[in-house]
Amino acid sequence: MENFQLPSGESFPRLYLKDSESDSMDECIVNYASEHYDISMSLKDPLHPSFCVFLESLKRECTKRGLRFLLVHEAIVAETIEKIRIGKLTSGLHLDFFSLWHEVNEPFAKLAQTIQDCGGKPINSPHRSRLFTDKAASHFELTKNNLGVPRSLILRQGLPEKTIKQMIIGFLSKRNSNWEGGLFLKKGNGFGNKGVTHIKTALLDELIPQVQNILASDPTDSYLLQEEVHCGYMQTNQGLTRPAYWRIIYCLGDFHATFPWKPQKFVLSACNPSWISQKN
Repeated sequence: MENFQLPSGESFPRLYLKDSESDSMDECIVNYASEHYDISMSLKDPLHPSFCVFLESLKRECTKRGLRFLLVHEAIVAETIEKIRIGKLTSGLHLDFFSLWHEVNEPFAKLAQTIQDCGGKPINSPHRSRLFTDKAASHFELTKNNLGVPRSLILRQGLPEKTIKQMIIGFLSKRNSNWEGGLFLKKGNGFGNKGVTHIKTALLDELIPQVQNILASDPTDSYLLQEEVHCGYMQTNQGLTRPAYWRIIYCLGDFHATFPWKPQKFVLSACNPSWISQKN
């Protein structure tokens, strides 16, 4: 690697040695490669309309601040990984927008991991991404932190049909007597409503074969069988009645609650973990 000196007074972003024993991070700054980028971002398809506006805004803000920006898309991801590994390229901060962490050798996941291994900082960290993109794993983290989740049954890969049947019978036997509605069966690693099945029947002779057939369609993934939840309603400060439903977004150390009643008009408000726990 060639040495790269930051302008006087510049402190962001830096690359650090992961295994340094020094208490002072200033003492273990890694040399920049000849091709160094302050911020990188991964997008499989940079022309996708969902990301175009954000991408252009990010480029514009980086230019204003004199930061070098790299967009890694499908055509260059393998080359970028190799350049990082051999020390020709470094990235200080990496925005991981497209990694399928449950797929073996998925290139964008390998990119984020490689950047971290070579001293950069991916958002989010690979080990947390692997955990929380798998709903069958993150379910236990949510319940451990007293966050509201539907009553769920985790069905792992490779379970015999007899065991699946026994687990479902036990799960249904514990239903609240006032519970009405169907069930949702969803893939642990599904996203964007992919791999979600709404099961309206509670008759075992119909339900169990349906669940078994879905599980057999992808034996590599875990599944969650969840009770259907009908959310309540709340009054806003303006006197309007809205569904009491929100999503929590964690972004660079801040928590935000989004109220997606109308996707084109997301409402964001700052919150904290204790507030989230109380509301759920």
